[in-house]
Amino acid sequence: MESDSGNFVKGLIVGLAAELLFVACWIFVALVAGCATPPRAARPAFEPDGTNKVPRAALVVNLTRVDVSAYGGWTGDCIGTGADAATVKGALDALGIPYLALSDAEATRAGVEAAARSVGATIAPGGLLILYFSGHGGQRPAFGAELDGLDETICLYDGPLLDDTVWAMLQDVPRGVRVWLVTDCCNSGTNYRGPHNYARGVRAWWRHDPDLLHWGAARDGQNAVGSAAGGFFTIALEAAYRPGVTYREWFDAALPLVKGKQRPVSNYTGTDFSDREAFQ
Repeated sequence: MESDSGNFVKGLIVGLAAELLFVACWIFVALVAGCATPPRAARPAFEPDGTNKVPRAALVVNLTRVDVSAYGGWTGDCIGTGADAATVKGALDALGIPYLALSDAEATRAGVEAAARSVGATIAPGGLLILYFSGHGGQRPAFGAELDGLDETICLYDGPLLDDTVWAMLQDVPRGVRVWLVTDCCNSGTNYRGPHNYARGVRAWWRHDPDLLHWGAARDGQNAVGSAAGGFFTIALEAAYRPGVTYREWFDAALPLVKGKQRPVSNYTGTDFSDREAFQ
């Protein structure tokens, strides 16, 4: 027959084992619960500081309204631009092209210029910068040498972005990076620069003319039309796109699909890359 001290030792051992088992179970449950928490966000497709170079990247800008104080009480209501942006972002997602998107109050003049430079800095030499805009475009008296005496503008949230400013912004794109600019707005024939292929004023030594392909929804002096479903130009582009199509083939296929009297335009500066496969 065991002694009382032996029974005490056995009881102590059993008690400790139970405690250890309880702790082990608690740790196991905690680990399982921890595994059920959402994973950390994946590394972004590109870094804003340009440390992770990519072959293609885009900036998508749309405005459904503007700051009334910047436009003398005009609200700039523009139905359908949200649908346009969704169409473009869906295409970029499908193709695996990273992008930044700015809308309404985010799309200020300083914000758009900074975003374009930030995205451009992420692209490797030989790559493609895609700039897309959907909203209003206007005209204003020009102080420079414009044949029609007017500057074309892109209506951003806090004021118009002049074609001269757009051109200076494009000249800051890193050398070797091609630019595809699509503007679905009124007066978009030459809203990236003046009507002549010349540099304006005294060109700074560090600036260079980009290899640029531009598609505008309407000629200067023309309206670009749309509906709640989107701009007619963007809708036509979506309908005409086929995998493997060249830029030139795509634009030509979209032209007859554009409703109304607007006449989209395609032009370029630098090296023409319109015979390359679209998005490449």
